[in-house]
Amino acid sequence: MKCFIKISFLAIGLLASITGYSQGSVKVTATLDTNFILIGDQINLLLEVTNTTKNEVEFPLILDTIIEGVEVFEKSGIDTITKEGYDTVVYRQNLVITSFDSGFYAMSPFRFLINGDTANYAETEPLLLEVQTIPVKIEEDIKDIKDPLSVPFDWFEVVKYVGVGLFLIILLGIILFFILSKKKPTEIVSGFTQRKPLPPHEIALAKLQTLKDKKLWQHGRVKEYHSEISEILREYLEARLGFNAMEQVTDEIMSELETRVNEDVQRKSKTILQLSDLAKFAKFEPLPDENEQSMDFAVDIVNSIKPVELPEEKKKQE
Repeated sequence: MKCFIKISFLAIGLLASITGYSQGSVKVTATLDTNFILIGDQINLLLEVTNTTKNEVEFPLILDTIIEGVEVFEKSGIDTITKEGYDTVVYRQNLVITSFDSGFYAMSPFRFLINGDTANYAETEPLLLEVQTIPVKIEEDIKDIKDPLSVPFDWFEVVKYVGVGLFLIILLGIILFFILSKKKPTEIVSGFTQRKPLPPHEIALAKLQTLKDKKLWQHGRVKEYHSEISEILREYLEARLGFNAMEQVTDEIMSELETRVNEDVQRKSKTILQLSDLAKFAKFEPLPDENEQSMDFAVDIVNSIKPVELPEEKKKQE
């Protein structure tokens, strides 16, 4: 009886390895390479959307795990394929998944939102994955553990590494000696006072403009882009509001801002920091609109809480 149940369960898994559902002009599918793997093996899970209209389709947000026991090892970007002569666009995303626990795993349907409407969506059929352990041959004799192998001591290797280390230490000392002994030329300024350092808001705005000119996210460096925005914002909050934002996590920073800034600045700061955390730690890939929004929010925050400059002080600086 148990054998029959297992065979039926596996048959359902084979039928579910390539499944899809169509919602009007949008068809979605989820495909597994295979439904049977050994513990630790990696297989591909392909998500595909076929869109015959100009509807906007939003892929599901998948983090480090799909369900408990099934982990995402790697996730590709979303590829777009337009078929010539047809008004059809195909979107594809490949996930490399694995599992380190044996058993049967039923993955829930993947839901794709259409035009951002939670009531209008298309979803795949559920998938089934069986993870098997490595078979053990009981009939073989148990063998003793082998003794550790002795490695002969090689004086030449010791002298070689010690000599290289001493050479590098001496070379580093010589370089530091020349750097520290080199005197900086003194600048003689006659009739002019030394300019004051730039205020924090000007430094932050200059860094944001430099980051924008780099066009990191446009070249696929999304994680680096959001990390730099988060760092610039933290530096500015620390310099402007006087708390240690560089060493605090997002929740701690938001607690500090509750009594220091208005709700609009709090909301924009939380959006920037949370999106940066997802991009850095959860392998999340924000949409282009979200990338631009983070930059706009950062500029708004800097301008919102910068000190008000009186006209007389501005004339003195000029």
